[in-house]
Amino acid sequence: MFKRIINTGIYPELNFKEQSKIRIFNISCLVVSSILIFYSVLGIIQELYLISFLSLLEVLFFAFNLWITHLRKYIFSYHFGIINGMMFIFSFAIVLGETNQAHLYFLFMPMAAMIVFDSKKTALFYFILSMILLTASTFIYKYFTPFYDVSATGGVFGLTNLLFAGLLIFLGIKLFKVENLEFNEKINLQKKLLEEKNKDITDSITYAKRIQKALMASDSLLNKNLPEHFILYKPKDIVSGDFYWAQKCGDKFLIATCDCTGHGVPGAFMSLLGISFLNEITKEKKYCSARFDF
Repeated sequence: MFKRIINTGIYPELNFKEQSKIRIFNISCLVVSSILIFYSVLGIIQELYLISFLSLLEVLFFAFNLWITHLRKYIFSYHFGIINGMMFIFSFAIVLGETNQAHLYFLFMPMAAMIVFDSKKTALFYFILSMILLTASTFIYKYFTPFYDVSATGGVFGLTNLLFAGLLIFLGIKLFKVENLEFNEKINLQKKLLEEKNKDITDSITYAKRIQKALMASDSLLNKNLPEHFILYKPKDIVSGDFYWAQKCGDKFLIATCDCTGHGVPGAFMSLLGISFLNEITKEKKYCSARFDF
């Protein structure tokens, strides 16, 4: 069940980076929902029923977030989750006052925005918004009386908020690091596979080069019939569409340099056909003195 929830909205066609962001966001929603359920139970025990109501309402909002993610509305889900979280933290600060230390959660929100949004402007916007709400919370603590006086609870809300805020920051960094390590492992695996494929392909083409070279005019034939000569043959992609050909035909020595359409393997296929046709004309049909126009 846990695995199914954290993989909500993740589909094979998404690249690894997008899958990582969705997974981190889903885990964050699940962890925060667990914290909120704890607060709702604590609120009932402490007879702070408004806190319980707000916490359970927030759990429903995060469930809605997961549903939106399932529908592939990722950007909307990210914005809704972060803004919704900020509003809850701010309302928590108003209801319980400074002793609950809820404003510490504002330190987590910019980090969450930087993880899920690629746009630096968007991340900067949420950083500024978090700082504004953090400052507003401090102002409210100073000039307004909280809805509940939790000083008699022995600072239990303040302590738990401090611990949970630290846990969320640690968890966010840890998840981001784990996803990056997994991403690097996949990149290294793909690199290794590409290197192996490239080696196999290169070895095959190199062997094809030997076959192509064997079908061209041999050095012994050229040296025997054309003592003073040189060959400038520089294939672009190991094998080539260009080829040179020579053949002894009766009392004539025929030589040709040819350029076939294409480079690399396609051109090499064409060159083999060209060599075959020339050999057929001269060796089998003995057309040594005929003129051909191409």
